[in-house]
Amino acid sequence: MINLYDYPDLYFSLFEPSLSVQNWVEKNLHHYFPDGVDLFLEPACGPGFWINKIKSNYFLGVDINSNAIRWAQQNIEKTNGEFVVGNMKELEKYTNAKFDLVLNLESTIGHLNSLADVYIHLKSVRNIISDKGYYFLGVPLINDYFQDKINSISYKTNPVKLKTYGYGFLEMSSSFKHNNKNTLRLSYKIKVIGNSNYQDEILCNLDLISYDAMEMTKIIKDSRFEICEVNYVQFPDNPTSKSLYNLGIVSLILKPI
Repeated sequence: MINLYDYPDLYFSLFEPSLSVQNWVEKNLHHYFPDGVDLFLEPACGPGFWINKIKSNYFLGVDINSNAIRWAQQNIEKTNGEFVVGNMKELEKYTNAKFDLVLNLESTIGHLNSLADVYIHLKSVRNIISDKGYYFLGVPLINDYFQDKINSISYKTNPVKLKTYGYGFLEMSSSFKHNNKNTLRLSYKIKVIGNSNYQDEILCNLDLISYDAMEMTKIIKDSRFEICEVNYVQFPDNPTSKSLYNLGIVSLILKPI
């Protein structure tokens, strides 16, 4: 099994956020930043999809994977910011700025080991966000509603042109790791056509820890944020709320208090 994040070309090309998530971000950027984004930070930026997409006067991308940062530095054609190797639990080490937009929507905090680590991350974001800023955050929650279905999701994508050359497509299935309903294992089979940099078939797993909605609500408050909006990714057409429930992956907008 490979570490998918060591292959940023594949990740950038094949794991583009869904159109509904992109539309959600665009709608809320217009709403919360009608005059545009000044300083933009993305913790766990990976190969830089959102930094490439969102206009700002300055950006900072932080990721713990040096391969992803190196790829972003070479392939994201923006000069009004920088990418640095770093840990999203200690963002103060990499900047003295106060950012008006912080965005981390790929459920990356599900890769952290515990709620205690999530709390450390949120406190770190609170230290570098402007008092008038907003944090767009993806959170995987323990999934009471879809518990049976989420254990057997599978899909296959159409071929996608890779950033370098050739094409790739992937098959995905999900299961609960060791029958633990708090940890979802996403298993990917990536097939590559016409690119000699990769094997024809690559296998990888990603594990996401899911968190209890009430516990997550408490640590958001304890880290001095309030919830402005909750969007349940599984129900993109439903009205948004300001409360968390155990319904799966959510996109949040948090405001410092």
